[in-house]
Order: sequence, then C-alpha cells, then structure tokens
Amino acid sequence: MAQITSQIGLNALYFILTIKIYDLTRSSVAVSILLLTFTLPSIFFGYLAGVYVDQLSLKRVMLLTNIVRSILVMLLLFTMNSPIILLILVFLLAFVTLFFVPAEGAAIPALVDDKRLIAANSLFSLTLQVGIVIGFLIGGFSLSFFGEKITLFSVFVLFVLSLLFNLFLPDNIRADIEERKGGMLANFVKGVVFVFSKKIIRDSIFFLTLSTTIVLVLAAIGPGYVDKVLQTKVADASLLIIVPATFGMALGAIVIGTVGHRFKERTMVNSGLLSMGLTFLLITYLSSANFGTTYYLFSLLLIFFLGFENALITIPVTTDFQKHTPEELRGRAYGVLSTFISGVATLPVLVSGVISDTFGVRTVLLGLGITVLSFGIYRLRKRAV
Repeated sequence: MAQITSQIGLNALYFILTIKIYDLTRSSVAVSILLLTFTLPSIFFGYLAGVYVDQLSLKRVMLLTNIVRSILVMLLLFTMNSPIILLILVFLLAFVTLFFVPAEGAAIPALVDDKRLIAANSLFSLTLQVGIVIGFLIGGFSLSFFGEKITLFSVFVLFVLSLLFNLFLPDNIRADIEERKGGMLANFVKGVVFVFSKKIIRDSIFFLTLSTTIVLVLAAIGPGYVDKVLQTKVADASLLIIVPATFGMALGAIVIGTVGHRFKERTMVNSGLLSMGLTFLLITYLSSANFGTTYYLFSLLLIFFLGFENALITIPVTTDFQKHTPEELRGRAYGVLSTFISGVATLPVLVSGVISDTFGVRTVLLGLGITVLSFGIYRLRKRAV
C-alpha cells in the first residue's frame, strides 16, 4: 500500500511537471533537462544511498523519505512558476527517492520467506505497474479539471498516506548490528566486491537493466510510433502504449504470482526473452505492411504482449537477485542496480531517439527485436553447452 500510493503520487507528479516546464519555457530542451534531473541523482548517488540504507532501520528510512518528499511537494505548490527552483526541487525529490527505493526493495525478503518471495515480488510488481498507469491517468485528468494547485495537493496527500502505511511495518527489518560496525567506507567496498564477484547477482543486474532500458527506449520512441506508424494523435501515446503495456505487465505479475512457483526462474526468463524478441520483430514486420485499421488493433495486442513478456523477465530475475543477496547487503545491491539502470539506459535512450528521427521508428524496433532475441538464444545455447 505504501508502494502504490507513493507510485501514483510520483507518476502523477512526473506528468504535471513535464507539462508545467513546457508551459513555462515552450522548449523541448527544457523538458529533456527535467527528465535528466530526475535521473542524475541515481547515476551519481544511487549506490551511496544503498550503502547508507544498510546502516539504518529500513522502516525509519521509508518514514523519513516520505516526510521529506511531502515537504518538497508542498514547496512546489509555491514555486511552480520558477523553472530554476522547480528543477532544484525535482533534483532533491529524486535524490530523496533514492533512499526509499533500496529500503523498500530490501524490506520485501525480510518480510516473507523464500517460498513466498516470488509471489510477494509479483504482488509488488503489480502495484508498481498499477501505480504507473493510475498516476499518469489521474495526473492528466486532475490537471485538466482541477488545476495544478489541487493536483499537487493531492500528490502531497498520497505521500502522507504512504507514510502512514509505513508506520505499520515492523521495526526490526534492518541489517545485522555486526554488519553496521564496519563503517561507510568498508561497507561501500564490501558491497561493490559482493555484486561483481557473484555471477547470479551480475546477471540479475544485467537483465533488470536491459528490461528497464527497453521500457525507456519505448517511451522515447512512443510518440513517433503513434504519430508515424499508427498515424493518430501524439497526445494519445499514453493510452495506446503505456496502458496496454502496463496491463500486460500486471497480468504477467498475477500469473507468475499464482503459478510461477511451478517453473524455474531461468525457464521464465528465457521464455520472456525469446517471445519478446519475436514480438518486436512481428511489430516491425506488421508496421511495414499496409494493414490499415487492422494493424491498429494488432499493435495494442502486441504491446500488451510486450508488457506480459517483460514481467516474465523482471519478476523471476528480481527474485533471484533478492534470494542470493544477504540481508545486510541488500540496500547496497539495490543501490548498484539503481546506478546501473540510470547510467546505462541514458545512452541507448538518446541514440534511439536519433535513430528514430533519422531512419524511422521501425529501425529501432528491429534493433530491439534482434538484440533481445540474440540474448535469449545465447542463454539457451549456453545452457546446452
């Protein structure tokens, strides 16, 4: 419940601020700077946040971050008309959220046993996806009908609700006392050595980074896909891409949470990679043919499948990541993951935008299909050897 309320608030806020910064500047560059402001803290401070989280009570970290985020949203109410101050507050908001994410992720395996971990992660993933969809939809609806002041106040209320839900967590979800005695520097080094010395953790970080990068690339080329391939209004991009993809991820989370324990994590990941690669290739082929309105319907179904296939990859990989990370190192491991995702995804997102404008959206989709399918085939062949 803390996850879904804070995610709805965050994603509604992302939507509001993107619209606001464009209204203030009438510049796409300003919007890009805003998005960069959201990701920069993770690149430079993501791992350090994980190290720090491991030294404290996870419950206390989540409580404090929600308090600070609530205060920052209230400050935005009075400073929305200043682009510079807005960007500063956004940077601080993203920085504070760096501490909430590893604490939240590390708390899950501390609350359930290994047998129920994949079901817990499925539920957690479901609330994440629901929060994204509802956040964007509510943000747009509220901004249109109630204005930015009431919408921002609603975001403030959502963070307060997240804070209240955190109060019900047990106090003892934290790293062992012995592990906290080493000091920040020693724990910093220990976390890095652990992540890069354990193959299953390296693989988990790689596939979670790959999955998130694919989602970000799709977000970057989404408006062009809607405009040039589907040939409809760009304003409908969220309904035609985000909603079906998210419902696909939500259904995937439900299915995996129900029957996922019957299958090996590796089998689900490989199935997700192979089917996702083929889905991208199918989208590329269909978009190059003239199917008229039929393709319009096919595209919604295929994007839905992409969401489902993404769940097949991320949920088992997240479960592996948590199972094989000691409790006292989970915050640091999540910090490394956050840093990798933000840092690695930046270049592909920028390059995909350039390729899309120069060679067309289909070229990016074809590249994604070949890349993902190649990883799937490599994993199958590697197992065979």
